[in-house]
Amino acid sequence: MDIQDYIQLYLKHLEYERNVSAHTLKAYAGDLAQFKRYFEQSPSPVVDIQKLSLIDLRGFLSHLQQRQLKRSSVARKLGAVRSFYKFLCRQGHLTDNTASYISTPKLERRLTLPPTVDETFCLLDVVEAKDKLGLRDKALLELLYATGIRASELAGLNMGDINWETDCLKVRGKGRKERLVPMGKKAHNALKEYLALRKIADKFSVQALFINRYDKRLSVRSVGRIVHKYVRIAAISKNISPHTLRHAFASHLLDSGANIRDIQELLGHVSLSTTQKYTHVSMAKLLEVYDKSHPRA
Repeated sequence: MDIQDYIQLYLKHLEYERNVSAHTLKAYAGDLAQFKRYFEQSPSPVVDIQKLSLIDLRGFLSHLQQRQLKRSSVARKLGAVRSFYKFLCRQGHLTDNTASYISTPKLERRLTLPPTVDETFCLLDVVEAKDKLGLRDKALLELLYATGIRASELAGLNMGDINWETDCLKVRGKGRKERLVPMGKKAHNALKEYLALRKIADKFSVQALFINRYDKRLSVRSVGRIVHKYVRIAAISKNISPHTLRHAFASHLLDSGANIRDIQELLGHVSLSTTQKYTHVSMAKLLEVYDKSHPRA
């Protein structure tokens, strides 16, 4: 078997056993294809993964760094290779996980401030909810902020995922894991208005909750475009995306006294450390108050 055969085995494992999202699968496939190309196109081509040494893998790392990729991109690609090697060792195709000896480049830490509560409200209030698309956009923005769900999770929502009695959504997250998320009154009302007009227009011929002007399910990319459209209209200087609204959801809850473990459940994070990435801004805020207030600071 050559490298490509092993890659196909791993991708099938990710798709059918790990149940990763289509986006994640595509990312892994792209990173491993680049890994394969590097060795196939090297001065001494290698197609047998058994023959790749630690020096060869470090050469691949050097190649990525010479391309002046962001450290986060290099780290992601190395992560894909490490996971690939770990799988091959577990399946008995390799005896030594050579990739585990490569250290990941240290990532630059950037403090990205989420929109404030006022900025978020400004964004939500700028939508003119007069026609079907306007009502859709209003409901979409309200739901992103009210629930903290990912753009991919929002795009994947169906009519049957809404429980109007409990005001909860059934959300399918990473690894196709399901969770229930409350949506609040504002999102509830915006969603009701959108669906009431949509019922008249298309009689729910499509089960997707959010649809485009051609009555097809809204794509993840379209969700991002809609958010950016209203950020421009609201004249907000920050770069706000669906993911930024997820960040704001977590930070605003923490600032209001919510428990970080409850936020972890709402976001659908397996690890608490993942949730802490969304709330580090609140810690910065706490330290600022401490520095201004404590006599010994």
